[in-house]
Amino acid sequence: MKLLLLPGMDGTGELFAPLLRHLPAEIEPIVVRYPFDPSMGYTELLEFIRPRLAVGEAFAILGESFSGPLAIQLASRQPSGLIGVLLCATFVTHPVRCVPRCAARLVSKWLFPPSLLGVAQQLLLGCRAQIDVRWQVATTLATVPPAVLAARLRAVLKVDVRRECEAVSVPMHYLQAAHDRLVPTRNLVVIRVCSPR
Repeated sequence: MKLLLLPGMDGTGELFAPLLRHLPAEIEPIVVRYPFDPSMGYTELLEFIRPRLAVGEAFAILGESFSGPLAIQLASRQPSGLIGVLLCATFVTHPVRCVPRCAARLVSKWLFPPSLLGVAQQLLLGCRAQIDVRWQVATTLATVPPAVLAARLRAVLKVDVRRECEAVSVPMHYLQAAHDRLVPTRNLVVIRVCSPR
């Protein structure tokens, strides 16, 4: 079986390394790496991913954080061979209720200077993360141009795939991070309402 791995906001796929080391041999991972192109929002990334689907073969999709909406959109189209979707600390509409959609207009690359990557790392991981995990996240985020991170954050603030979530007919499983500060548990509740199966 193939497993299509859609990365978080960094888009590099590098943060899947620990998972890849533990996958059983019968699972063939396909790690998608997004271009560092700030003009690529969810619509463009969906078209970028579609040719990589293992249509006709048994496969599952894993959507991490930023890519959860992409996994849901792909699954809603019911591609041949899709057997399930794994959603990891993700959302179907902007994840932080207190931030209005119109805030997307205020997001710019200046919100992502290298000096603030440590703050971003703290938000993503909390204070309990192991040192090697912190290092991997920090070095990965440092490779992504600030304009790309800003564009992806704008996309997150505007996304709404609740309708597509309702159309998913394969089993969906959700992994919630225990100490996630950016994607609170409320997002799982919204997904359950959209897709009670």
